[in-house]
Amino acid sequence: MPLSPHVKRRRLSLPGVEIALLDWGGDGPLALLHHANGFCGALFEPIAESLASHFRVVAMDARGHGDSSSASGPEAYHWRRFPEDILGVARALAPEAPDGRVALAIGHSFGGTSMIAAAGIEPGLFERVVAIDPVVVPPEFARGDAATS
Repeated sequence: MPLSPHVKRRRLSLPGVEIALLDWGGDGPLALLHHANGFCGALFEPIAESLASHFRVVAMDARGHGDSSSASGPEAYHWRRFPEDILGVARALAPEAPDGRVALAIGHSFGGTSMIAAAGIEPGLFERVVAIDPVVVPPEFARGDAATS
């Protein structure tokens, strides 16, 4: 997907994966965006362009999506890995933000669920979370306790 020429591409090394970031810039508080399963951060371009007048906007590609690397191992794509990646990105970007945290986290579908989980793990890192059509799963499924047969 072609992006506006001013969008900067970055990569962030996290344990076991390289996360691709798209940075629309902006001088305001940090907005972090996470896409739905099967999509990538570039999907947010129209929203990011609009938000960039009020926020510094960064969208991430989840592991195995877009320009992020794939991960390997039996637990590489467990539900808990995605909030861990969000936390890694948020911790890396927060020191660059005016208030040292993510002012606005937006996630769509599994991205919304992952954002909610990340904010639940480290609430002080996020001011507000907007979850668009989040996936709702029973706790035993998210923990990996559900039967597989």
